Amino acid sequence: NDGVRLMSCQIFQGSRSASDAQNAAAYIYAADNGACIAQCSYGEPNIITNDDMFINGNEEENLNGSPLEYAALQYFLDPSNSNHQSLEGNLAIFAAGNHKNPYSIYPGALSFCISVTAIRQDFLPGSYTNYGPGCKIAAPGGEIIGTSDVSGMILSTGVSNAATQSPAVDGNNGRKDYNYVYMQGTSMACPH
Repeated sequence: NDGVRLMSCQIFQGSRSASDAQNAAAYIYAADNGACIAQCSYGEPNIITNDDMFINGNEEENLNGSPLEYAALQYFLDPSNSNHQSLEGNLAIFAAGNHKNPYSIYPGALSFCISVTAIRQDFLPGSYTNYGPGCKIAAPGGEIIGTSDVSGMILSTGVSNAATQSPAVDGNNGRKDYNYVYMQGTSMACPH
């Protein structure tokens, strides 16, 4: 009744990115099962310069559109699907991207989404963060470059058997604990 409940909607499988239909299904499921905030750390890596290109694609660029995801996001955000009495609709929050580009990646760049760019501990932009048009807010995302310790990074959950390990936390008995890792990125800023 009180407190926070989390819902995880798996859209990726291994290293493959999700299809338009998989993304759409996650938003519809979330809306229909009580979610009120979608916090998403993914986006379209291709250069997309406007909403129409995201929705319909671009044949010249060999870029598929995401019409199902677009419609599902609108469904999730529709005030009639609001899942919390303090919101007039739900919220969709996205990581802006880690490509150093002067714009947010899609779908976060859509006007009805919140795209989060990353700042480091001195309140300047992270060396990796996307920024500019489409970005709506900045939050702590960590900064590994230029630091010799972990004080500038964000502590997050990790995967103990990941192929590439992030700097870990010193655990008991002098061993490294990879269940929690220090990271950087707009994916760290997004939940903040």
